[in-house]
Amino acid sequence: MLLVGAALMVNSLVRLLAVDRGFNPEHLLTARVTLEGDRYMTPTEGTRTGLTVSPEVDLFYRELLERLRALPGVEAAEMVGDGWRPFTILGRPSPPPDEQPTAQYQETSPGFLPEMGIALLKGRFFTERDTESSPWVAIINEALARRYFPDEDPVGKFLQASLTRPPREVSPAGIDKPREIVGIVRDTRQGNPRREQAPAIHVPSTQHPTEYGHPSGMRLHNNKGLVLRTSLEPMSLAADLRRIVAEVDPEVVVFDIQTMEAQLDQTVTAERFWMRTLGIFAALALVVAAVGIYGVVSYAVAQRTHEIGVRMALGAQRTDVLKMVIRQGMVMSVGGVIVGVLGAVAATRLLSSWLYGIEATDPATFATVAVVLIGIALLATYVPARGAARVDPVNAMRSE
Repeated sequence: MLLVGAALMVNSLVRLLAVDRGFNPEHLLTARVTLEGDRYMTPTEGTRTGLTVSPEVDLFYRELLERLRALPGVEAAEMVGDGWRPFTILGRPSPPPDEQPTAQYQETSPGFLPEMGIALLKGRFFTERDTESSPWVAIINEALARRYFPDEDPVGKFLQASLTRPPREVSPAGIDKPREIVGIVRDTRQGNPRREQAPAIHVPSTQHPTEYGHPSGMRLHNNKGLVLRTSLEPMSLAADLRRIVAEVDPEVVVFDIQTMEAQLDQTVTAERFWMRTLGIFAALALVVAAVGIYGVVSYAVAQRTHEIGVRMALGAQRTDVLKMVIRQGMVMSVGGVIVGVLGAVAATRLLSSWLYGIEATDPATFATVAVVLIGIALLATYVPARGAARVDPVNAMRSE
């Protein structure tokens, strides 16, 4: 039962790790920066919070990215700010506030999507020409296109995001401008790969409201992720990243520096834990089973030494004795495997919620484990059986 559970978890983890994340995680260094202090907030009357984002924010990120791109070994440096935002599709009836659709809202530097290796399915990526004075644009992912544009082409349509969560009252300063959908990109899975990708809206960081009517909007702009595509081992650039951030502004906090592969590895931590736990107990159970079978068969052979001697004295061949002992040992072992398989069918249903891409009663897994157990039982039985076949009939009969 333990072996089947461990085999299922190993199989599930292998399938999880093989899931296509929708982007290229190799040679990526990630980090987050938080801009705090009066320098990045401007007191403004008429807004809900009395504050707006300072132009110093854009200046900070622009200088930071320029310096990071100049580092040896850095092929690209991009930034992303993310959150969740309600949105409406222009030209359609507005839903009630509590039914308004929401999407992951990502504000990215123009090169972020292509540098992450996210495939463009239709339309175009952002460019440096997408500025605050040009028509405002957005790129959506497959999930949003499937859900809200199932029978039409979303490219060329317009949507409008709110920068506050419903059911809060949204002030005019908390409304994003209407954006034209100019592209569709492939879904990505940066969280647990078993979860389906949620609808996502990508907008260029070169286009953003100058005022936010709610603190969540300021957090989106002032707390962003950095992504560096490198030709070197990514973590070798961690010290340079900290140094450059401190040079641009010593008061800015940089944290959570890690490779993208390490970040993705953390999304399957629970599955790894259960796999290792079941694996350890299964290995111990396998050793105990092998030793137990060997011990039982060896004891049985020792108790039947006189009988074996009589059989051989009456003409039984060594191969006959070998077959007899193995057959009797394997009858017990196969019976145990059958009982174990039946128990595993019931027990592994408890693992169903942890499995991915494989059923709790996967026939191939059960068959493989049964064959392995029978093979180990055969080996554990063969050793004492071979000893029984070498018994000297004369000495065996005298042992009584």
